[in-house]
Amino acid sequence: MQNMNTNRWSVVLGVLLGSICGLQAGLDAPVVETAEVLQRSATFGDVTAQYKLGRAYLEGGGGVAKDPAKAAEWLRKAATAGVAPAQYDLGVLLANGVDVQRNDREAAQWFSAAGKNGVFEAQVMMVRFLGTGRGVEKNAATALWWDMIARRTLELKTAVSAGQPPKPGALRADGAAEMTDKDGRKIWMLPDGSKETQDETGVRHIEHKSGAKSVVQRDGSWETTYPGGLSEQVSVEGRRTF
Repeated sequence: MQNMNTNRWSVVLGVLLGSICGLQAGLDAPVVETAEVLQRSATFGDVTAQYKLGRAYLEGGGGVAKDPAKAAEWLRKAATAGVAPAQYDLGVLLANGVDVQRNDREAAQWFSAAGKNGVFEAQVMMVRFLGTGRGVEKNAATALWWDMIARRTLELKTAVSAGQPPKPGALRADGAAEMTDKDGRKIWMLPDGSKETQDETGVRHIEHKSGAKSVVQRDGSWETTYPGGLSEQVSVEGRRTF
């Protein structure tokens, strides 16, 4: 009789343990949020749901058709609320301009916000945007600052030294950065993207992004030739002639 009772309790205990394990497995299983649930939560101001809904529209699937315009709408809501991944994803969406209007200026603003919130990829994008003048005024010094921030972020994530950023050339008072061209010659990159060289006599030759070319003499007078052939001269005294 005792053995029968022991066996019976063993069976009961096994059933109870199985039920508990099954319940725990159910609790540990990831919660799948349907598009309808995300939509409802996002509409009521849940910033996490807004970000997830934006990603759903960005990628498509899970009951949501791919729609970059709606993705931008929901990502912008989450980004405005300070969700760093949303800020970065919105920046990428606007920078790529695929199925939405490209806006480099706004993309740079969101990359800056995400970068300040610790998103490494956004920090790298700021280095690129500032280095090329895309969406922002070209600025070698600020690009260097973002480069150092990005390297520090990478070191914190990987525990591996990212080294030092390349040492920039000297910066002039007008913001021009000293660089070296592919032939090894010293050039100056002006904040507006124009390129300047100097000859052996100190005369400055500037190639503007517009295609115009300027020659600045050592006494301060200068002449600019525009693509259409029009020439403009300014004397030392400031007299302008065409």
